[in-house]
Amino acid sequence: GWMLLSFMGHWMRKRKSLESRFVRALKRGELYMCYQPIVRASDEQVMALEALVRWKDNHFGQVSPELFVGLAERLGLYRVLSDLVITNSLRDMQSSLKSSPDLQLSLNVGDDEVRDNEYLHRLSDQCHLMDISIRQIKIEITERCHASYDEIASFCKSARQSGFSVSLDDFGTGTANIAWLTELDFDEVKIDKLLMNNIADSDKRKMLTSVVDGLRKTGKRLVFEGVETREQLDFLHRIDPEFLVQGWYTGKPMSAINVKALLKHKRKKYN
Repeated sequence: GWMLLSFMGHWMRKRKSLESRFVRALKRGELYMCYQPIVRASDEQVMALEALVRWKDNHFGQVSPELFVGLAERLGLYRVLSDLVITNSLRDMQSSLKSSPDLQLSLNVGDDEVRDNEYLHRLSDQCHLMDISIRQIKIEITERCHASYDEIASFCKSARQSGFSVSLDDFGTGTANIAWLTELDFDEVKIDKLLMNNIADSDKRKMLTSVVDGLRKTGKRLVFEGVETREQLDFLHRIDPEFLVQGWYTGKPMSAINVKALLKHKRKKYN
């Protein structure tokens, strides 16, 4: 019993310490953005960049986004974090988006954004303020979003009416997005990396091919997450060279400075 109490006390102190350090980091602007390229299978041209918020603490090291996003929700600071992502990512990518009109920036949203009637207005206002075309902003909605179906449907409709692209993320991780495909207003489906795993196995390949055949009939753009090997990229390229892919093989998350260098290199290569 004493050992259990001691462990619980240690755990509570650690959690409170992490919470206080997170609040301080948020106030000081110590969280930062990384961007992962989304490329075309045919030529690995960068078509979009997914914005990813990160936090490296001096004591706890690199803290998982799942952990500090949960902290933000529990501490009532999620909107602060969400607005930080909007402001920092648009600022970081402003010049890249303006110089490449076909390039898109992807922003992840969850329950809070879907239920926040002002989120799309704030995002639109920031785009106008920075002279960024709204059509270059893509909003990714994950199946792990627990908002009601009606709330998600209304959010998707409003987002597209405002000019944003809408992407259904994590397809293949559950059953909800089967209904999403037929009912929601969207532009793109992101296929979860679970379906890309072990495609060397013939049964797994057949399963993925079957899923892809069905999704192509929606007429929507398809993005494949978790592309980690040349074999996976070549497999997708054989099916359709216009597929978009995302993963460590085609580009790890990187700083805004490295993104600009990558885009400059790609422009030189294809010009």
